[in-house]
Amino acid sequence: MSDKFVPYHLRDINNHPAHLDNNQKSNWIRAAKKAKKNFQYQQQYPAFDIATSLYEIIYVNKYTTTETMQKLINHVRNCNEFTFYTEGEKSTKQLALIQIQTIPQQLPFFVILVELAHLPPINSLIHLQIKQLFELFFTFRNNIYSWGPLRKEIYPAIVYQWFEEPIKTSVVNLQLKFADCLSNRRNVIVNDINSDGQMNLLSKYTCHKPSPYRPNEPWTLQQALIYTIGMLIDKSIT
Repeated sequence: MSDKFVPYHLRDINNHPAHLDNNQKSNWIRAAKKAKKNFQYQQQYPAFDIATSLYEIIYVNKYTTTETMQKLINHVRNCNEFTFYTEGEKSTKQLALIQIQTIPQQLPFFVILVELAHLPPINSLIHLQIKQLFELFFTFRNNIYSWGPLRKEIYPAIVYQWFEEPIKTSVVNLQLKFADCLSNRRNVIVNDINSDGQMNLLSKYTCHKPSPYRPNEPWTLQQALIYTIGMLIDKSIT
């Protein structure tokens, strides 16, 4: 896509602020490239949306009430599967957000956003309830799914004493499994059925478009959804 189609509010990659040092300049340019690429994807693919009636978003921070925390605890007690996703602060790359989605037997599911920069005092009741919540997440009977090395990404949060290392819960890194799964399914045999309902001896093969990644190179979650179902996870607000 030509630059003339990129809106003015996106950063000009070739016009970074003069006061930035080399490290800040690299981060600034990297963020600008990501924003431009995301804008281009917005023009090409429909957004991956889920009906708001199917889920509830709950922020966990110093403003969360004890009643809301108890609601979360009660809900999580009845779940055995969760997805975890982490976000780093853009300038420092330090862990800033832990996003957990519950997978209950009955909808709605909860999307829990733990904001590490806005936590309550460590001796508060809310903080104790957060600890109870994470203890429930990491009980051995549960399964946790992540896109990336969760144990490494979540380790900085150990300072809050919400969990202990090593994590005993089963953690499945779907990012590692995706490339293998895709490789195994890239060539799908579609058997021809003739007019009499008999299977032909010759078969047809259908293939995905070429992968944008090298073998064993990790896929981003955004690229994985674009490649497999042609839908976009919009990263403009993350």
